[in-house]
Amino acid sequence: MEKKTMYIIDSELNYAEALWERLSRTERPLKDAEKPVEFWLMHIRRYLRQAEEGCYGTNKTPALEAVRKIAALSVRCMENNETPPR
Repeated sequence: MEKKTMYIIDSELNYAEALWERLSRTERPLKDAEKPVEFWLMHIRRYLRQAEEGCYGTNKTPALEAVRKIAALSVRCMENNETPPR
């Protein structure tokens, strides 16, 4: 994977981690390692809808912001659920 791609995904993962660390345990009842695949897919679908909606105008920034989230959610899902090697 290109260095730029890794930076984009890593920066989103770091952003999300810092955000979640500020929340109390009651606001964030499950740790990422405790979340099933279905949890991650639900959020991926939500951001996929946002990405699709972001494509209607000429400014694709909202779509790309959602795509970045989808990439990070996908990585976290695979990190926290046993993913078969290739």
